[in-house]
Amino acid sequence: MRALEVNHVHINFHTHTKLCNHAVGETEDYVKSAIAKGFRIIGMSDHGTIPESFMDKNTYHYLWLQRHMRLEQMENIYFKQIDECKLKYADKIKIYKGLEIEYLSNHIDYYKWLKNKVDYLILGPHFYQYNNKIMNVYETTTRFDNIDGFANTIEEALDTKLFSFLAHPDIFMFNYISKDDILHKWDEKCEQITRRIVESTIKNDVFIELNCGAVHLGKNKFNEFYYPRSEFWKIVKQYPNAKIVIGRDAHDYQNFNDEITKVIEKFARELGLNIIEDYDIRKE
Repeated sequence: MRALEVNHVHINFHTHTKLCNHAVGETEDYVKSAIAKGFRIIGMSDHGTIPESFMDKNTYHYLWLQRHMRLEQMENIYFKQIDECKLKYADKIKIYKGLEIEYLSNHIDYYKWLKNKVDYLILGPHFYQYNNKIMNVYETTTRFDNIDGFANTIEEALDTKLFSFLAHPDIFMFNYISKDDILHKWDEKCEQITRRIVESTIKNDVFIELNCGAVHLGKNKFNEFYYPRSEFWKIVKQYPNAKIVIGRDAHDYQNFNDEITKVIEKFARELGLNIIEDYDIRKE
């Protein structure tokens, strides 16, 4: 593993396909685009299926899980496409098979089964549980009085040792309400949550992602991206053992290493973050 000065990253482990129903392109489109742009490694990590039987229908839709590929698509199309590309482009690029997925604590056997199917799992926490309620970070206002559930979810998931990579760890700020009832305001609770998250990634030897996916939304009234948040990453910087990587969160094969990636690279340089590029994401 080698830390490099940030200068237009040519590796990406956070990549989606049209099978998630909110991205453009097949697996091969992303592979060909990555090759054309000089990538050394690409990891495919479309949203892993959460079976409908895991919760009631209303909750399933509230969490947007119906947008993701069905189980048969994951096994018979997604995995097959990646395996075919691994063979076809073996002399041009290294391809990894992965999934980004949320964590439900009462279905650990399912995650173990998935881990045996892929090279790596990304923990992508788009929702979390607190006091028997499930919060969707896009649909619900995450608040100082419930945000511990977000950190709890991450800690419990990473403690399973099944995940190699934590995606958009500061996504909890998307609709965050501070202690003084101000939307998007950073407060001491945010710092507490951040430290818990970072320390969990270090404890479990997990990569923590500086995510490019929300830059296109612009900035909020505090002149901050919805994520990444500079306050979050200034705290991460205080932990020299944190393994920081840039994830494109690609949803369009034509936009690999585009202007948005350059914005995040500049963000990392300005904060003085030690970005790791040369690494192996797989966990045995």
